[in-house]
Formats: sequence, C-alpha cells, structure tokens
Amino acid sequence: SIGTLLKTDINSFEIETVLAPKDWRLYRFEFECGTKAGFTACRALYDSSSGETDAEKLSETAAGLVTVLKTVPGFYNVQIESRCPGTCTYCPYPEEFQKKYGFPPSSDKAGRMTIAQFKPLVKQMAELSGKAVVSLSAWGEPLLHPDFVDFVKTVAAEDDLSVMVETDGTLVTDELCRAVKAAAGGKMLWIISLDAATEETYRKMRGGNALLSQAAASVPLLQEYFPGNVYPQLVRTNTNENELEKFYRYWKDDKSPSCGRLIIQKYDSFGGLLPDCKPADLSPLERNPCWHIRRDMTILADGSVPLCREYMFNNILGNAFTEKLASVWERMTPYVSKDMNGRYDEKCRKCDEYYTFNF
Repeated sequence: SIGTLLKTDINSFEIETVLAPKDWRLYRFEFECGTKAGFTACRALYDSSSGETDAEKLSETAAGLVTVLKTVPGFYNVQIESRCPGTCTYCPYPEEFQKKYGFPPSSDKAGRMTIAQFKPLVKQMAELSGKAVVSLSAWGEPLLHPDFVDFVKTVAAEDDLSVMVETDGTLVTDELCRAVKAAAGGKMLWIISLDAATEETYRKMRGGNALLSQAAASVPLLQEYFPGNVYPQLVRTNTNENELEKFYRYWKDDKSPSCGRLIIQKYDSFGGLLPDCKPADLSPLERNPCWHIRRDMTILADGSVPLCREYMFNNILGNAFTEKLASVWERMTPYVSKDMNGRYDEKCRKCDEYYTFNF
C-alpha cells in the first residue's frame, strides 16, 4: 500500500495533510450489501439520492436519513437472570430493582427468563438482523441461571449470531468452560468485571467480601478454553483511577493471563441516576446521533423492552414475549428522529453514552 511505502523512509517524502470539511468517521458509514444492515442502508440512501454520485453530497444526505442511521439491531442485550449478588458502586441495578419489586436482586425470589421464552426471541433476532451479537448480561449475573449453557447453545445455533457474556467471574469453573465451549462452537466472547488492581479497591468497587483473586482466577481458565476471546474489564471511576495504569500495564502484557487483551470502560451515570464519578470527560465536542437507540435492543427478564438500557425498568416500548421484535424495534424510530434533530428528554440530555458503540 502507499502507506507501507511511505513508512519505509518517511523523511524522503513531503506530506501535506488535508482534513475534510466534516468528519464522517463518527457515523461509521458502511455502504455495502454484505449484511442486512448494510443492504438496508444502501437501499434507503439509493431511494433518497435522486441519482447523486458525489460522495460528499451522498454522505450529507445519509447523515440526515433516519432510515440510514437506524436499520436493524446489531446488538441485543438480554437479561436472562434477575439475581445479582454484587453491589457495585457504578451500577444502579440493585437499588432500582429494590424500588420496583420490594426486595433485593440477591434474593431467591428474583425471577429469570426461561429457555422456552428465549428460543423464539433468538429466531426473531436472526430473522430481523441477520448478523448480530447477543449479550446475556443486560442485568444480573448470567452464570446464576441453571440453564445458562442452553442459552448459549440456542444463540450459537444461528449462523450469524454470536454470544457475549459479562460476568464477575466467581462462578467460572472448569466444568462450565467445557460445557460452554461445546455449546458455543467458537462464537463466544467473555468480559470479566475486575475494576481494580488491588483487593482493597476491588472491595470498594464491588462491595461485600468479594475477592479480586477469585475473580481474576477465571481469566486464565477461560483463556484456556476460549483463547483470544477473554477480556478483563475496568470501569474507570474516581475510586479506581489511581490503579488504571497498573491494571492496564499488567493485563496489556502479552504474557498476562488474557494475552494482552483488556477493556477500559467509561463510567456511566445512567443519565444522572448515579453521581458523576467519571475522572475524565471523553465525549466529543459535537454530539452525534445516539448509537444505542439506533443499534441496540435491551430485553428484560419479563420480556419488557425499554427504549435503551439507561432507562432501567422505565420507558417500556413493548414486550418481546407477546409482540414481534420488528414491531417493537419500529417504535424506536421516532425517538431516533428526535435525537437526530437535537430534541432530547431529560435523561437523554444528561446521558453521555451516545458516542459509545457496541459491536
């Protein structure tokens, strides 16, 4: 490539950088027909372009079309288990669950989604989206579900769907790894919530008598069965900011248990539901249309579908158990149109997750 040629002796070339009048990278346009999302966007742009062939003008047109920016879900965030033993400082779930149901999510009374309810949803996901990632970790600890392996197997059975699980890692065993590997067929991604580099900070972040050593021990075990698909994660807050570099240097090393893979996640106040504990504001200078209401669908354990995960148990648009996913997805379109035009409700106005992207 030209880039490779220049790098052979960069000082021998005079290079002038030209910036485009508008940065289109935030839109991640992919006008190709290899996926259903891409084909849908191409068709929508073609129908509105009136024969235009100039790339700059086509990009301007595309940026103003809700039918291009919102095509089909690329990420399904499903809550299969309501129970959660943790009390993480950056998670509003325990308190909001208590408010709604009158008992904590650590209680055995907390419900779960059944595999019988889940299977029809997965068929609809494959039909609606084609290619997509299905997370089993919207809320709660998914490994507490007695049929967890069957949930993985159900998703993996669909050619263009893959599975993602975010867990605290404490329930990972050799037996579980073997069963999940057999069920997943290589379509499995693990995120292990560690959030600290020391035991003291780990307890501050996650509460109770939790042990970092126990959680971190899941990483090499998972790496053995799912090489290259295991990511220790740190949610960056004021509490653990002084351990960010230590966490990064340890896990980024190719010789670490994760072989150099890790995730540094920004802090999310859930639109003001939690205190502002982010150590740095990474949001862009100009607000782009929210990725999550354009690409994500959250499904709670009772089938409820909120506008997005930030709303927790509120702003429910429909129920995935009693309605078609396509119908519920279509109800999000007016919200995307408002967002594109800078008309936000109170939660969206306070939210800074709009620029983060899930798969």
